[in-house]
Amino acid sequence: MKHSFLIVLLFMLADNGHATFEIADPANQIIEDLQNPEESEALPPSDAGGDLTIQKTGSTPCSKYLDDQKGQTVEYWSALNWLEGYVDGAGPGLINSPGDTDRMALWIAGYCSDNLSDELAEAAGAFVQTQQRE
Repeated sequence: MKHSFLIVLLFMLADNGHATFEIADPANQIIEDLQNPEESEALPPSDAGGDLTIQKTGSTPCSKYLDDQKGQTVEYWSALNWLEGYVDGAGPGLINSPGDTDRMALWIAGYCSDNLSDELAEAAGAFVQTQQRE
């Protein structure tokens, strides 16, 4: 009996050894990376000129868009999604169904065939202007 009382007493007096740890908030790390891009391990390094160049879908030449369309590449489908977003934002109500997307894709392809050096954003803008007049 004394033996079990002693074990219980020692257990009660012993430190339970609470573990402490900190959970980092990922949002804070992102904010820190954006404020100090030179020190960031998450952001890609900039080029020699100090500027990070990102290719934007809207600046894709019509000639490349048509090539991508022929090959049904990932870039084509990405551009088509971008076009839908652009047109929906610039001309609400112009795309309401899959048929509208097909009609837009055909119109853009025709425009790009006639204007190979234009950028996709110019083609999308022309589509919106034309459709809003009708």
